[in-house]
Amino acid sequence: MGKGDIKTRRGKIVNGSYGVRRPRKSKKRATVKKEKSTTKTKATATKAKAETKTSKAKAKKIATKAKKTEAKVKETETKAKEAETKTKETETETKGTKAKVEETKTKAKSTTDSQAKKE
Repeated sequence: MGKGDIKTRRGKIVNGSYGVRRPRKSKKRATVKKEKSTTKTKATATKAKAETKTSKAKAKKIATKAKKTEAKVKETETKAKEAETKTKETETETKGTKAKVEETKTKAKSTTDSQAKKE
């Protein structure tokens, strides 16, 4: 049997297909731990680590770091909201200017039409 025979292993390899005579290799699925990428979860995780440690001073330092990261998250959220409102405002302004431009075009057309009728 040659490379052109679809039923043989060699033919399957050449043709690039799979089947009973040439099964696919089984893939081992790696177990992946799902982690949330938000800094809020990181902050809570650092708090939990701080509680398990023996020294209270280290726990306080870690807790303050967690608070700082939470504050940073809040700041970025507010900045994002402000940016969204600014983009919405600019969109409404551009819509208004487009409407004004269209009005002036229609006025110009009407005046040119009226002038053409007079002549």
